Amino acid sequence: GEHYEIDSLAVIPDQDYNGVLFVAAYLSDGELTSDTSSLEVHILPVNDPPMVISSIGSVEFEEDFADTSISLYSHLGLDYFSDPDIVYGDSLTFSLSFSDTGLVSLAADDDSLHFVSLPDEYGTTFVYVTAMDETGASVLDTLVVDISPVNDAPVFVGQDSLFVLEDSSLVLSLLDLEYYDVDPDTHTLHLLDGEHYILDGLVVIPEPDYNGELYVAAYLNDGQLS
Repeated sequence: GEHYEIDSLAVIPDQDYNGVLFVAAYLSDGELTSDTSSLEVHILPVNDPPMVISSIGSVEFEEDFADTSISLYSHLGLDYFSDPDIVYGDSLTFSLSFSDTGLVSLAADDDSLHFVSLPDEYGTTFVYVTAMDETGASVLDTLVVDISPVNDAPVFVGQDSLFVLEDSSLVLSLLDLEYYDVDPDTHTLHLLDGEHYILDGLVVIPEPDYNGELYVAAYLNDGQLS
C-alpha cells in the first residue's frame, strides 16, 4: 500500500512518515478467504533532529568582495541543512559564531547566510552555523571562509614644502611626500614632464632664470598599481 512496506505481518511505515496508514488485509481459514478490509493505523509523530545533508566546507572571496548571500537549505544544487519534519510544520532557526570577527561581517537571516566584506581585510575565519528546530534539537556545521588579498594602489596624502633657488635643481624622493598604502609594498616615485622645468630622473631642473611655482606631475608605483 501507500507509505508502508510489508514484511510478513510487520507493517513498516516510510522513513519519517507520520499520519494515518490504511493497510489492506484479509483473513484465511486455509481454504476460504474473507473480503479485503482496510486497517487504519495511526503513526504518531516523533521529532527528528535537523541534519546537515551536504556540508559546504568552505567558501572563497577576494578582499573587498561585493555583498554575497548563500542559502542555508541548498547550495550549488545540493541540500545543505534539512529537517524531515519541515513538511509537517516544523521550522529551523539559524545562529552563528565565528573565530575572527575582524575579517568579515556575517548574519543569518531567515534561510540565508549573508557575507559583507570589511575594507581591506583578508585571511581565514571559521564560521559555526547552528540550525535548531522548534523543540530545541540542533545540528552544527563548520564553514571555512577564505578571503584572499587584493593589491591596493598607493594614495598621495600630501607633501613637504619644497623650495629651490633660481637656476638650481631639486632632487625629489619618497621622503618628500606623504602617502599611504594598506599593503606592505615597496614603492617607487615617478615624475612626469611639465611646464618650466626638465627632468633628469628624480631631479627637477627649472628653466634658466625662472622663479615662481612649479607643478610637477608625479605618481607612485607599488610594483603592480600606480
